[in-house]
Amino acid sequence: MSDRASGLVLLFRARGLAHILYAQAAILAAVGVWGKTATDAPRLLDSSAEAEPIAVLAALPLACLIVLSLASRMGSFELAAARPLHWVDAAQLGVLTLATTAGLLAALFAGGGLELAPEALRNLMWWIGVSCLSGAFMGRALAWPLPLAVLVLVYVFGTLGEGGLQAWAVPRLPAERGYTWAVSAVLMAVGTTLLIRRTALTRWWSRGPSLGVPPRSPAVRSAPRGR
Repeated sequence: MSDRASGLVLLFRARGLAHILYAQAAILAAVGVWGKTATDAPRLLDSSAEAEPIAVLAALPLACLIVLSLASRMGSFELAAARPLHWVDAAQLGVLTLATTAGLLAALFAGGGLELAPEALRNLMWWIGVSCLSGAFMGRALAWPLPLAVLVLVYVFGTLGEGGLQAWAVPRLPAERGYTWAVSAVLMAVGTTLLIRRTALTRWWSRGPSLGVPPRSPAVRSAPRGR
């Protein structure tokens, strides 16, 4: 095995990628079995909310897991790595997003719930964007607080009188509304870009922002200086 391949294996182990995949497989298996089952869980936040299929709600934890896969036990070492890793981050996000999309479609097909695919996939895009924003501003390991906060906002304040829904409550809106796809796609693009660029900028700063400054790790930067 080449040094580069060995380094990637070590990186993915540090990020706990196997555990992420196991968790996603468990959620997708549940979607395959109970995806069409409507749950009253949304009514815990809004008593007037309609029951939602599990397949549609599963988009949130699936999206959070995709972004959480970038959290690493070796974060400081990644910042000081000789080669930039933001392209690895982008590739990992892309591959996991495609794999999760394929797995979600396969689970819906196996469970006879393909009619839920448009709404489930639209929501997956939306929640990936929100999770990326959470990871960008709060840290990769905190890719879930903002999605949970947005979920509460969507269900508590997203309802209009007489059963209508706010235009911004995208996860609750029918997939037939074309603008919800555009909003979700833009949100995912902005979120992933901010997450990747923020990581790249953090790495650049930790190694020295000016030319001629040798690479330095966060530990070196925070070390006390002698008098």
